[in-house]
Amino acid sequence: MMLGQSTLAGIFFLGALLAPAAGGAQEWNDARSRKLAEDATARRALQLADTGLVDYSASARGFLTFLAQLGEGFTEPPKIVRADELALEIFWKAPNLSKQRVFARRDTLLLPTDIQYHRDHLGIIQNNFPDIIRLGDGDEVQDVPHPLSAIGLQEYDFAIRDSLQIRLGPRTLNVYEIRVRPRNPQLPRAVGAVFVDVESRDVVRMAFSFTRSALKDKDLEDVSVVLENGLFEGRFWLPRRQEIEIRRSGTWLDFPARGIIRGRWEICCYQVNKGIDRAFFAGQEIVIPGNAYSNSSAFTGKILDSLPPDVRSATDEDVRKVQDEARALVREQALERTRRSGLAGRSVSDFVHYNRVEGLAVGAGVLSRLGGGVFVPLRASYGFSDHEAKGSVGIGVERASGFAMSGQVYRSYREVSEEQERSRAVNSLAAQEFGSDFSDLFSVRGASFLVRAGALRGIIPSLEI
Repeated sequence: MMLGQSTLAGIFFLGALLAPAAGGAQEWNDARSRKLAEDATARRALQLADTGLVDYSASARGFLTFLAQLGEGFTEPPKIVRADELALEIFWKAPNLSKQRVFARRDTLLLPTDIQYHRDHLGIIQNNFPDIIRLGDGDEVQDVPHPLSAIGLQEYDFAIRDSLQIRLGPRTLNVYEIRVRPRNPQLPRAVGAVFVDVESRDVVRMAFSFTRSALKDKDLEDVSVVLENGLFEGRFWLPRRQEIEIRRSGTWLDFPARGIIRGRWEICCYQVNKGIDRAFFAGQEIVIPGNAYSNSSAFTGKILDSLPPDVRSATDEDVRKVQDEARALVREQALERTRRSGLAGRSVSDFVHYNRVEGLAVGAGVLSRLGGGVFVPLRASYGFSDHEAKGSVGIGVERASGFAMSGQVYRSYREVSEEQERSRAVNSLAAQEFGSDFSDLFSVRGASFLVRAGALRGIIPSLEI
Protein backbone atom coordinates (compact mmCIF):
# COMPACT_ATOMS: atom_id res chain seq x y z
CA MET A 1 0.00 0.00 0.00
CA MET A 2 1.22 3.50 -0.79
CA LEU A 3 0.29 5.92 1.96
CA GLY A 4 1.34 9.10 0.18
CA GLN A 5 3.92 11.79 0.67
CA SER A 6 4.79 13.41 3.97
CA THR A 7 2.02 16.03 3.85
CA LEU A 8 -0.54 13.22 3.76
CA ALA A 9 1.33 10.71 5.91
CA GLY A 10 1.47 13.28 8.72
CA ILE A 11 -2.27 12.93 9.27
CA PHE A 12 -3.39 10.60 12.03
CA PHE A 13 -6.17 10.38 14.56
CA LEU A 14 -5.07 10.53 18.18
CA GLY A 15 -7.57 7.75 18.88
CA ALA A 16 -9.03 8.82 22.21
CA LEU A 17 -12.19 10.89 22.14
CA LEU A 18 -11.99 14.20 23.91
CA ALA A 19 -14.75 15.45 26.16
CA PRO A 20 -18.06 15.97 24.34
CA ALA A 21 -18.52 19.29 22.61
CA ALA A 22 -18.82 22.23 24.96
CA GLY A 23 -22.24 22.63 26.48
CA GLY A 24 -22.77 18.89 27.12
CA ALA A 25 -24.70 16.38 25.05
CA GLN A 26 -26.26 17.97 22.00
CA GLU A 27 -29.87 17.57 20.93
CA TRP A 28 -30.93 16.88 17.39
CA ASN A 29 -31.14 20.04 15.27
CA ASP A 30 -30.04 22.38 18.04
CA ALA A 31 -28.78 25.76 16.83
CA ARG A 32 -25.10 24.83 17.03
CA SER A 33 -25.48 21.54 15.15
CA ARG A 34 -27.61 23.11 12.42
CA LYS A 35 -25.16 26.00 11.98
CA LEU A 36 -22.19 23.63 11.63
CA ALA A 37 -24.06 21.46 9.11
CA GLU A 38 -25.08 24.54 7.09
CA ASP A 39 -21.53 25.92 7.11
CA ALA A 40 -20.11 22.55 5.99
CA THR A 41 -22.70 22.38 3.20
CA ALA A 42 -21.85 25.88 1.99
CA ARG A 43 -18.13 25.13 2.19
CA ARG A 44 -18.58 21.90 0.23
CA ALA A 45 -20.44 23.78 -2.51
CA LEU A 46 -17.87 26.60 -2.72
CA GLN A 47 -14.61 24.87 -1.85
CA LEU A 48 -13.44 24.46 -5.45
CA ALA A 49 -13.74 28.17 -6.23
CA ASP A 50 -12.54 29.19 -2.80
CA THR A 51 -9.35 27.11 -2.81
CA GLY A 52 -8.29 27.81 -6.36
CA LEU A 53 -8.03 24.11 -7.10
CA VAL A 54 -8.25 23.83 -10.89
CA ASP A 55 -7.17 20.22 -11.46
CA TYR A 56 -5.10 17.42 -10.00
CA SER A 57 -3.70 13.99 -10.74
CA ALA A 58 -2.87 11.25 -8.24
CA SER A 59 -2.16 7.55 -7.82
CA ALA A 60 -4.21 4.95 -5.96
CA ARG A 61 -3.73 1.34 -4.92
CA GLY A 62 -6.66 -0.79 -3.94
CA PHE A 63 -7.99 -4.25 -3.20
CA LEU A 64 -11.35 -5.74 -4.12
CA THR A 65 -12.23 -8.96 -2.33
CA PHE A 66 -15.28 -11.18 -2.70
CA LEU A 67 -16.00 -13.35 0.35
CA ALA A 68 -18.72 -15.89 1.16
CA GLN A 69 -20.47 -17.09 4.32
CA LEU A 70 -22.83 -20.02 4.68
CA GLY A 71 -25.08 -21.36 7.43
CA GLU A 72 -27.70 -20.16 9.90
CA GLY A 73 -26.60 -16.98 11.67
CA PHE A 74 -23.37 -16.75 9.61
CA THR A 75 -21.31 -17.69 12.64
CA GLU A 76 -18.38 -19.03 10.61
CA PRO A 77 -15.81 -16.45 9.39
CA PRO A 78 -16.24 -15.53 5.71
CA LYS A 79 -13.97 -17.25 3.20
CA ILE A 80 -12.17 -15.37 0.45
CA VAL A 81 -13.47 -16.49 -2.94
CA ARG A 82 -11.69 -13.96 -5.14
CA ALA A 83 -9.20 -11.14 -4.57
CA ASP A 84 -8.22 -8.36 -7.01
CA GLU A 85 -5.42 -5.82 -6.64
CA LEU A 86 -5.56 -2.66 -8.76
CA ALA A 87 -3.34 0.35 -9.48
CA LEU A 88 -5.00 3.55 -10.74
CA GLU A 89 -4.12 6.89 -12.23
CA ILE A 90 -6.64 9.51 -11.11
CA PHE A 91 -7.39 12.81 -12.84
CA TRP A 92 -9.82 15.56 -11.84
CA LYS A 93 -10.71 19.00 -13.19
CA ALA A 94 -13.08 21.68 -11.87
CA PRO A 95 -15.94 21.76 -11.51
CA ASN A 96 -16.76 18.03 -11.65
CA LEU A 97 -14.77 16.23 -14.36
CA SER A 98 -13.21 12.91 -13.35
CA LYS A 99 -11.18 10.28 -15.17
CA GLN A 100 -9.63 7.14 -13.66
CA ARG A 101 -7.41 4.70 -15.52
CA VAL A 102 -6.67 1.19 -14.24
CA PHE A 103 -3.11 0.75 -15.48
CA ALA A 104 -2.39 -2.50 -13.59
CA ARG A 105 -4.59 -5.29 -12.27
CA ARG A 106 -4.18 -8.85 -11.05
CA ASP A 107 -6.53 -11.33 -9.39
CA THR A 108 -6.63 -14.74 -7.82
CA LEU A 109 -9.62 -17.09 -7.75
CA LEU A 110 -9.79 -19.46 -4.78
CA LEU A 111 -13.26 -20.92 -5.43
CA PRO A 112 -15.41 -21.05 -8.58
CA THR A 113 -17.46 -17.88 -9.07
CA ASP A 114 -18.80 -15.73 -11.89
CA ILE A 115 -18.75 -12.51 -9.81
CA GLN A 116 -18.56 -9.36 -11.93
CA TYR A 117 -17.92 -6.02 -10.23
CA HIS A 118 -19.74 -2.85 -11.20
CA ARG A 119 -17.40 -0.46 -12.97
CA ASP A 120 -17.55 2.15 -10.20
CA HIS A 121 -16.26 -0.46 -7.72
CA LEU A 122 -12.97 -0.37 -9.65
CA GLY A 123 -12.24 3.27 -8.82
CA ILE A 124 -12.37 5.80 -5.99
CA ILE A 125 -15.13 8.21 -4.99
CA GLN A 126 -14.35 11.86 -5.80
CA ASN A 127 -15.55 14.96 -3.92
CA ASN A 128 -17.21 12.93 -1.12
CA PHE A 129 -20.00 12.17 -3.65
CA PRO A 130 -22.03 14.75 -5.56
CA ASP A 131 -25.33 16.05 -4.17
CA ILE A 132 -27.03 12.76 -5.13
CA ILE A 133 -25.35 9.51 -4.04
CA ARG A 134 -25.18 6.53 -6.40
CA LEU A 135 -23.29 3.24 -5.99
CA GLY A 136 -22.97 0.15 -8.13
CA ASP A 137 -23.77 2.17 -11.27
CA GLY A 138 -27.15 2.90 -9.69
CA ASP A 139 -28.02 -0.80 -9.23
CA GLU A 140 -27.13 -0.81 -5.52
CA VAL A 141 -27.78 2.73 -4.25
CA GLN A 142 -29.53 5.41 -6.27
CA ASP A 143 -31.01 8.88 -5.77
CA VAL A 144 -30.00 9.36 -2.13
CA PRO A 145 -29.64 13.05 -1.16
CA HIS A 146 -26.23 13.91 0.24
CA PRO A 147 -26.58 15.03 3.89
CA LEU A 148 -24.43 18.12 3.18
CA SER A 149 -26.47 19.45 0.27
CA ALA A 150 -29.31 21.94 -0.10
CA ILE A 151 -31.82 19.07 -0.16
CA GLY A 152 -29.99 17.23 2.61
CA LEU A 153 -30.37 20.14 5.04
CA GLN A 154 -34.14 19.70 4.73
CA GLU A 155 -34.19 15.88 4.77
CA TYR A 156 -31.80 15.05 7.61
CA ASP A 157 -31.43 15.68 11.34
CA PHE A 158 -28.01 16.72 12.70
CA ALA A 159 -26.40 16.56 16.14
CA ILE A 160 -22.84 17.27 17.30
CA ARG A 161 -21.72 14.27 19.34
CA ASP A 162 -17.96 14.45 19.95
CA SER A 163 -14.84 16.46 19.25
CA LEU A 164 -11.64 14.88 17.99
CA GLN A 165 -8.15 16.16 17.35
CA ILE A 166 -6.23 15.60 14.14
CA ARG A 167 -2.54 16.45 14.18
CA LEU A 168 -0.92 17.73 10.97
CA GLY A 169 2.80 17.97 11.78
CA PRO A 170 3.15 20.79 14.32
CA ARG A 171 -0.48 21.84 13.76
CA THR A 172 -3.48 20.38 15.60
CA LEU A 173 -6.98 20.78 14.18
CA ASN A 174 -10.24 20.41 16.05
CA VAL A 175 -12.82 18.29 14.28
CA TYR A 176 -16.45 17.82 15.27
CA GLU A 177 -18.35 14.62 14.61
CA ILE A 178 -21.87 15.36 13.39
CA ARG A 179 -24.32 12.50 13.58
CA VAL A 180 -26.73 12.33 10.66
CA ARG A 181 -30.08 10.58 10.47
CA PRO A 182 -33.02 10.89 8.02
CA ARG A 183 -36.14 12.70 9.15
CA ASN A 184 -38.17 10.00 7.42
CA PRO A 185 -36.30 6.66 7.71
CA GLN A 186 -38.68 5.03 5.25
CA LEU A 187 -37.25 7.11 2.37
CA PRO A 188 -33.96 6.42 0.51
CA ARG A 189 -31.49 8.16 2.81
CA ALA A 190 -27.99 7.90 4.32
CA VAL A 191 -27.35 7.22 8.03
CA GLY A 192 -24.08 7.86 9.85
CA ALA A 193 -21.67 10.68 10.63
CA VAL A 194 -19.56 13.39 9.03
CA PHE A 195 -16.41 14.85 10.59
CA VAL A 196 -15.95 18.58 9.97
CA ASP A 197 -12.91 20.78 10.61
CA VAL A 198 -14.05 23.42 13.08
CA GLU A 199 -11.93 26.19 11.58
CA SER A 200 -12.40 25.72 7.83
CA ARG A 201 -15.68 23.72 7.85
CA ASP A 202 -14.14 21.23 5.40
CA VAL A 203 -15.26 17.60 5.48
CA VAL A 204 -12.42 15.48 6.86
CA ARG A 205 -14.24 12.15 7.04
CA MET A 206 -17.59 10.56 6.21
CA ALA A 207 -18.84 7.21 7.53
CA PHE A 208 -22.34 6.08 6.70
CA SER A 209 -24.75 3.37 5.69
CA PHE A 210 -28.19 3.53 4.04
CA THR A 211 -31.83 2.91 4.86
CA ARG A 212 -33.49 -0.18 3.41
CA SER A 213 -35.43 1.79 0.77
CA ALA A 214 -32.16 3.26 -0.59
CA LEU A 215 -30.91 -0.20 -1.59
CA LYS A 216 -32.22 -1.03 -5.05
CA ASP A 217 -31.37 -4.74 -5.01
CA LYS A 218 -33.76 -6.67 -2.73
CA ASP A 219 -31.02 -9.16 -1.86
CA LEU A 220 -28.73 -6.44 -0.46
CA GLU A 221 -28.29 -6.68 3.29
CA ASP A 222 -26.40 -3.41 3.82
CA VAL A 223 -23.88 -1.06 2.22
CA SER A 224 -21.28 0.76 4.34
CA VAL A 225 -18.91 3.51 3.15
CA VAL A 226 -15.96 5.24 4.84
CA LEU A 227 -14.30 8.20 3.07
CA GLU A 228 -11.28 9.92 4.61
CA ASN A 229 -9.62 13.08 3.28
CA GLY A 230 -6.11 14.42 3.81
CA LEU A 231 -4.83 18.00 3.82
CA PHE A 232 -2.48 18.59 0.88
CA GLU A 233 -0.14 21.59 0.76
CA GLY A 234 -1.90 22.93 3.84
CA ARG A 235 -5.01 24.00 1.88
CA PHE A 236 -6.59 21.22 -0.21
CA TRP A 237 -8.70 18.48 1.38
CA LEU A 238 -8.42 15.58 -1.07
CA PRO A 239 -9.27 11.83 -0.92
CA ARG A 240 -6.73 9.85 1.12
CA ARG A 241 -8.35 6.58 2.17
CA GLN A 242 -11.62 4.89 1.27
CA GLU A 243 -13.38 1.63 1.94
CA ILE A 244 -16.73 0.16 1.05
CA GLU A 245 -18.46 -3.04 2.09
CA ILE A 246 -21.48 -4.49 0.28
CA ARG A 247 -23.24 -7.47 1.83
CA ARG A 248 -25.77 -9.44 -0.16
CA SER A 249 -27.57 -12.43 1.36
CA GLY A 250 -30.19 -14.92 0.27
CA THR A 251 -31.06 -18.59 0.43
CA TRP A 252 -30.71 -21.65 -1.76
CA LEU A 253 -33.90 -23.57 -0.99
CA ASP A 254 -33.84 -22.71 2.75
CA PHE A 255 -30.05 -22.59 3.29
CA PRO A 256 -28.69 -19.12 4.22
CA ALA A 257 -25.83 -17.73 2.10
CA ARG A 258 -24.07 -14.34 2.13
CA GLY A 259 -21.71 -12.72 -0.38
CA ILE A 260 -19.50 -9.81 0.69
CA ILE A 261 -17.69 -7.34 -1.57
CA ARG A 262 -15.04 -5.32 0.21
CA GLY A 263 -13.08 -2.49 -1.41
CA ARG A 264 -10.10 -0.72 0.17
CA TRP A 265 -8.20 2.20 -1.38
CA GLU A 266 -5.20 4.34 -0.47
CA ILE A 267 -4.60 7.51 -2.55
CA CYS A 268 -1.35 9.49 -2.74
CA CYS A 269 1.14 11.44 -4.81
CA TYR A 270 -0.99 14.44 -5.76
CA GLN A 271 0.06 16.98 -8.39
CA VAL A 272 -2.18 20.04 -8.53
CA ASN A 273 -2.96 22.71 -11.13
CA LYS A 274 -0.87 21.22 -13.96
CA GLY A 275 -3.28 22.25 -16.70
CA ILE A 276 -5.06 19.03 -17.71
CA ASP A 277 -6.92 19.42 -21.02
CA ARG A 278 -10.72 19.11 -20.75
CA ALA A 279 -10.76 16.84 -23.81
CA PHE A 280 -8.87 14.26 -21.75
CA PHE A 281 -12.07 13.58 -19.75
CA ALA A 282 -14.20 12.46 -22.71
CA GLY A 283 -15.75 8.98 -22.59
CA GLN A 284 -16.26 6.71 -19.58
CA GLU A 285 -15.03 7.92 -16.20
CA ILE A 286 -13.25 4.65 -15.32
CA VAL A 287 -11.17 3.16 -18.13
CA ILE A 288 -9.68 -0.36 -18.08
CA PRO A 289 -7.14 -0.81 -20.91
CA GLY A 290 -6.76 -4.25 -22.41
CA ASN A 291 -3.16 -4.52 -21.19
CA ALA A 292 -3.97 -3.82 -17.52
CA TYR A 293 -3.51 -7.48 -16.58
CA SER A 294 -0.11 -7.63 -18.24
CA ASN A 295 1.44 -4.91 -16.04
CA SER A 296 2.31 -7.31 -13.21
CA SER A 297 5.53 -5.41 -12.50
CA ALA A 298 3.44 -2.76 -10.70
CA PHE A 299 2.94 -5.21 -7.81
CA THR A 300 5.21 -7.16 -5.50
CA GLY A 301 4.61 -10.51 -3.81
CA LYS A 302 1.32 -12.39 -4.01
CA ILE A 303 -2.14 -10.88 -3.68
CA LEU A 304 -3.17 -12.82 -0.58
CA ASP A 305 0.11 -11.92 1.13
CA SER A 306 -0.54 -8.24 0.36
CA LEU A 307 -4.11 -8.14 1.70
CA PRO A 308 -4.51 -6.12 4.92
CA PRO A 309 -5.43 -8.47 7.81
CA ASP A 310 -8.82 -6.84 8.42
CA VAL A 311 -9.84 -7.39 4.78
CA ARG A 312 -9.71 -11.13 5.43
CA SER A 313 -12.21 -10.80 8.29
CA ALA A 314 -14.65 -8.91 6.04
CA THR A 315 -15.74 -6.47 8.75
CA ASP A 316 -13.05 -4.27 10.27
CA GLU A 317 -13.54 -1.82 13.10
CA ASP A 318 -14.44 1.16 10.89
CA VAL A 319 -17.14 -0.67 8.94
CA ARG A 320 -18.53 -2.36 12.06
CA LYS A 321 -18.91 1.03 13.72
CA VAL A 322 -20.78 2.36 10.68
CA GLN A 323 -23.23 -0.55 10.83
CA ASP A 324 -23.72 -0.23 14.61
CA GLU A 325 -24.19 3.53 14.30
CA ALA A 326 -26.85 3.12 11.61
CA ARG A 327 -28.85 0.80 13.85
CA ALA A 328 -28.52 3.20 16.77
CA LEU A 329 -29.73 6.22 14.78
CA VAL A 330 -32.82 4.76 13.12
CA ARG A 331 -35.21 1.95 13.91
CA GLU A 332 -33.95 -1.46 12.85
CA GLN A 333 -37.00 -1.88 10.61
CA ALA A 334 -35.71 0.98 8.42
CA LEU A 335 -32.59 -1.10 7.69
CA GLU A 336 -34.29 -4.48 7.44
CA ARG A 337 -34.07 -6.34 4.16
CA THR A 338 -37.35 -7.15 2.43
CA ARG A 339 -37.14 -10.81 1.65
CA ARG A 340 -39.23 -12.52 -0.97
CA SER A 341 -41.35 -15.63 -0.66
CA GLY A 342 -40.07 -18.70 -2.41
CA LEU A 343 -39.53 -22.43 -2.54
CA ALA A 344 -38.00 -23.88 0.60
CA GLY A 345 -36.38 -27.16 1.60
CA ARG A 346 -33.50 -28.39 3.70
CA SER A 347 -32.28 -30.67 0.90
CA VAL A 348 -33.31 -32.09 -2.46
CA SER A 349 -34.70 -35.13 -0.61
CA ASP A 350 -37.43 -32.91 0.85
CA PHE A 351 -38.88 -32.78 -2.66
CA VAL A 352 -38.57 -36.43 -3.66
CA HIS A 353 -37.26 -39.55 -1.86
CA TYR A 354 -37.86 -43.27 -1.50
CA ASN A 355 -37.83 -45.66 1.48
CA ARG A 356 -39.50 -48.91 2.52
CA VAL A 357 -42.10 -47.15 4.72
CA GLU A 358 -43.37 -44.43 2.40
CA GLY A 359 -42.36 -45.92 -0.92
CA LEU A 360 -42.07 -43.02 -3.35
CA ALA A 361 -42.72 -39.76 -1.49
CA VAL A 362 -42.98 -36.28 -2.95
CA GLY A 363 -43.15 -32.96 -1.15
CA ALA A 364 -42.52 -29.24 -1.30
CA GLY A 365 -41.99 -26.28 0.98
CA VAL A 366 -42.84 -22.60 0.76
CA LEU A 367 -41.44 -19.77 2.88
CA SER A 368 -43.72 -16.70 2.75
CA ARG A 369 -42.42 -13.29 3.85
CA LEU A 370 -45.32 -11.11 5.00
CA GLY A 371 -43.36 -7.91 5.73
CA GLY A 372 -42.22 -6.42 9.01
CA GLY A 373 -39.92 -9.41 9.50
CA VAL A 374 -42.85 -11.86 9.78
CA PHE A 375 -42.54 -15.16 7.91
CA VAL A 376 -44.66 -18.30 7.53
CA PRO A 377 -42.93 -21.61 6.63
CA LEU A 378 -45.06 -24.41 5.21
CA ARG A 379 -43.92 -27.92 4.25
CA ALA A 380 -45.92 -30.93 3.06
CA SER A 381 -45.18 -34.41 1.69
CA TYR A 382 -47.11 -37.56 0.79
CA GLY A 383 -46.04 -41.21 0.60
CA PHE A 384 -47.62 -43.38 -2.07
CA SER A 385 -47.10 -46.61 -0.11
CA ASP A 386 -48.18 -45.56 3.40
CA HIS A 387 -50.83 -43.14 2.04
CA GLU A 388 -49.93 -40.69 4.83
CA ALA A 389 -49.57 -36.92 4.63
CA LYS A 390 -46.77 -35.30 6.60
CA GLY A 391 -45.77 -31.68 7.02
CA SER A 392 -45.41 -28.63 9.22
CA VAL A 393 -46.73 -25.10 9.50
CA GLY A 394 -45.33 -22.28 11.58
CA ILE A 395 -44.98 -18.55 12.06
CA GLY A 396 -42.06 -16.42 13.13
CA VAL A 397 -40.48 -12.98 13.19
CA GLU A 398 -36.92 -11.81 12.44
CA ARG A 399 -35.29 -8.46 13.14
CA ALA A 400 -32.29 -6.73 11.57
CA SER A 401 -30.45 -7.10 14.90
CA GLY A 402 -30.50 -10.89 14.50
CA PHE A 403 -33.30 -11.46 17.04
CA ALA A 404 -35.76 -14.15 15.95
CA MET A 405 -38.74 -15.95 17.45
CA SER A 406 -40.74 -18.74 15.85
CA GLY A 407 -43.10 -21.61 16.55
CA GLN A 408 -44.45 -24.53 14.55
CA VAL A 409 -46.56 -27.70 14.67
CA TYR A 410 -45.54 -30.76 12.69
CA ARG A 411 -46.11 -34.39 11.81
CA SER A 412 -43.21 -36.26 10.21
CA TYR A 413 -41.07 -39.40 10.12
CA ARG A 414 -37.71 -39.32 11.84
CA GLU A 415 -34.69 -41.58 12.13
CA VAL A 416 -34.22 -43.61 15.30
CA SER A 417 -30.45 -43.10 15.19
CA GLU A 418 -28.95 -39.67 15.77
CA GLU A 419 -26.49 -40.12 12.89
CA GLN A 420 -27.68 -41.35 9.50
CA GLU A 421 -25.62 -44.19 8.04
CA ARG A 422 -25.79 -42.57 4.61
CA SER A 423 -27.41 -39.56 3.01
CA ARG A 424 -31.11 -39.59 2.16
CA ALA A 425 -30.34 -39.16 -1.53
CA VAL A 426 -28.02 -42.20 -1.62
CA ASN A 427 -30.46 -44.22 0.48
CA SER A 428 -33.35 -43.36 -1.86
CA LEU A 429 -31.39 -44.56 -4.89
CA ALA A 430 -30.22 -47.74 -3.15
CA ALA A 431 -33.70 -48.56 -1.78
CA GLN A 432 -35.38 -48.00 -5.15
CA GLU A 433 -32.88 -49.85 -7.34
CA PHE A 434 -31.36 -52.49 -5.05
CA GLY A 435 -33.78 -52.87 -2.11
CA SER A 436 -31.06 -51.65 0.27
CA ASP A 437 -32.70 -49.33 2.80
CA PHE A 438 -30.70 -48.21 5.84
CA SER A 439 -33.46 -45.98 7.24
CA ASP A 440 -35.23 -46.80 10.52
CA LEU A 441 -38.20 -44.46 10.82
CA PHE A 442 -40.80 -43.67 13.47
CA SER A 443 -43.78 -41.30 13.36
CA VAL A 444 -43.60 -38.01 15.24
CA ARG A 445 -46.24 -35.42 16.09
CA GLY A 446 -45.34 -32.32 18.03
CA ALA A 447 -44.79 -28.59 18.36
CA SER A 448 -41.72 -26.41 18.96
CA PHE A 449 -40.87 -22.88 20.01
CA LEU A 450 -37.56 -21.11 19.35
CA VAL A 451 -36.19 -17.73 20.47
CA ARG A 452 -32.77 -16.52 19.32
CA ALA A 453 -30.84 -13.35 20.21
CA GLY A 454 -28.51 -11.41 17.92
CA ALA A 455 -24.86 -12.40 17.63
CA LEU A 456 -22.65 -11.24 20.50
CA ARG A 457 -18.92 -11.60 19.82
CA GLY A 458 -19.56 -14.61 17.61
CA ILE A 459 -22.00 -16.27 20.06
CA ILE A 460 -25.71 -16.58 19.25
CA PRO A 461 -27.76 -17.30 22.40
CA SER A 462 -30.89 -19.36 21.70
CA LEU A 463 -33.55 -21.39 23.50
CA GLU A 464 -35.69 -24.08 21.90
CA ILE A 465 -38.57 -26.00 23.52
